[in-house]
Amino acid sequence: IADEIIDFAELDEFINSPVETYSSGMKARLGFAVAVHLKPDILLIDEILAVGDYAFQNRCFARMQQLKKNGVTIVLVSHAHNNVIQLCERAVWLHQGKPMVMGEAPDAVKAYLAFLDSLETRKATQENEKRKEALQAQSRKHEKKAVARKKVNDEKKKQDENLYGPIHTDLNDIRNLQVHLECDGESVNSIGVHNPLTVVYSFELCRPVADLNVTLKFFRKDGLHLTTVSTLNGDLIRAIHEGRVDCRLEIPDFDFNPGTYVLVIAVHEGKSYLYRNVAAEFAVVGKDAFTWGIRDFKYRYLSAGITIFDSTAGENVPLTEDGE
Repeated sequence: IADEIIDFAELDEFINSPVETYSSGMKARLGFAVAVHLKPDILLIDEILAVGDYAFQNRCFARMQQLKKNGVTIVLVSHAHNNVIQLCERAVWLHQGKPMVMGEAPDAVKAYLAFLDSLETRKATQENEKRKEALQAQSRKHEKKAVARKKVNDEKKKQDENLYGPIHTDLNDIRNLQVHLECDGESVNSIGVHNPLTVVYSFELCRPVADLNVTLKFFRKDGLHLTTVSTLNGDLIRAIHEGRVDCRLEIPDFDFNPGTYVLVIAVHEGKSYLYRNVAAEFAVVGKDAFTWGIRDFKYRYLSAGITIFDSTAGENVPLTEDGE
């Protein structure tokens, strides 16, 4: 019988090795082989059909069928419902140590599988709820950010209106408004005193306009209005009634003193606003000489016929003998 046990367990090469060196699977194979060859009256098996390769599992199953046919009582503990149905006439489904269903094997297995399906459904529902809650939380987060942005924008609009006049940004009449500043052909947000400054703007008219004009207003950062340049002088773009408008305002010598300035663009149809808002904020920098006020006039300064200061040259220049 020992040889039959060894052959059944397929442990010929290892049978003389210490059992302590066996893997858990080898121990289970050997234990099952011993149990089924001792002609038991009752055989208690716990998941043995999950041990070994497919051929060994089939051999175990065939042996158990033979034992059952010979009248051996088999108690099988398994999660493999197909094996339970094939080997057992009656079954008990245990959940967390408590009997849930006791009866015919197919009925117990059917109840067990239905329970597993309900678990999967419940799990899927819970996951969907979690995803829904996560999306709702993300949506609330975006809403809070949107509210915060709107509050900041509203506060800025109110501040800009207080400093630089009314804001009209309802773009029903114009679209694709673009405004940027250039110095020597490059886009800038700061320039040096007396450097050239070019304001480049473009937009598209969404409908025919009868009396088009554009004004560019320069303000100091604190809201002091400094100057306005308008296409009304010469009716420069009044003949444009529809389509795209592209313009450049070139200032060869921007003589504002160092500081921060704001440009406001207003697009009019006659006296009505099509659009009006802050277009750019920029800085004027440089100049070593002391400056006060707003503008830096170019000038020549003579002192007792000895020296002359020429602001255009930025240095002291001696007078000639005739005082010129």
